[in-house]
Amino acid sequence: MQHWVTDVQEMDEAKREKLAKKSWKIEEYHRGIK
Repeated sequence: MQHWVTDVQEMDEAKREKLAKKSWKIEEYHRGIK
């Protein structure tokens, strides 16, 4: 289970999903350089 917290009132599920994909790519990148 994941929890997303934001103060962006305009955030809808599609925008959240797009940001989730970007944040996962950043996480994968960071794991790769460790």
